[in-house]
Amino acid sequence: MGTSFVSIIVIALVALVAVIGLGLLIAYLVKSAKGAKGSMEEGRQRQAEMEGNASSENDGNE
Repeated sequence: MGTSFVSIIVIALVALVAVIGLGLLIAYLVKSAKGAKGSMEEGRQRQAEMEGNASSENDGNE
């Protein structure tokens, strides 16, 4: 009885993780399919902002 109950919980957790993973994967694919150029530009802007923040932080620490 105990082992079957544990196995049911394990199967439920695995199914939950699989559903969440598929949902995130589908959301990522839809997001990337909507505008690859736009997302690439946003990524470059974020990278530039992060590099700017990192360099300013380094200057402040020195």
